[in-house]
Amino acid sequence: MTEDRAEVAPNNGRWTPPDWRAMSGDELRDHLEQMDALAASYQHVYERNRDGTLEDRIATMDKLIPSDAARVWRSYNVPGQGQEVTWSVHEEGLRSLYEVYTDIHHEGVTYQPFPGGFVFQCIYSFTAPDGTEVRFPAALVWYINSAGQVVHINEHFESHNADKWFAVLES
Repeated sequence: MTEDRAEVAPNNGRWTPPDWRAMSGDELRDHLEQMDALAASYQHVYERNRDGTLEDRIATMDKLIPSDAARVWRSYNVPGQGQEVTWSVHEEGLRSLYEVYTDIHHEGVTYQPFPGGFVFQCIYSFTAPDGTEVRFPAALVWYINSAGQVVHINEHFESHNADKWFAVLES
């Protein structure tokens, strides 16, 4: 495994995929139902906080994600932060971003459970300070441990210029 792939992989001691091949059909169905229920609770947070204040959004996410128990890998650059960071460091970037782009919202939020987690897909939308309407697709892969806690999130923003929108945090 290359070093770059190791950065993206959540199994550096924090996540072990469940052995779904050894599960009975009922066990696999129950497990996927648990992942589905967790994903639905996160979707509820995204939908509920669509028009919420920055503090509401952060407080709700903090209830769902233990601050430094989770790590976040991002396909984009946040000035002054590494590619993979703890949840609390990621939260600092989110806080700064929500202060600059006050109308960030997620459209078309869907999710798909898999053994040990789920994938979120959505369109991030906001208005830049110069009035530019920005929309780009994203996929977030959430890895869940056996206790039902988020331990790793991979954020993939499908935009060749996503870094441009985060560069505003340097000023």
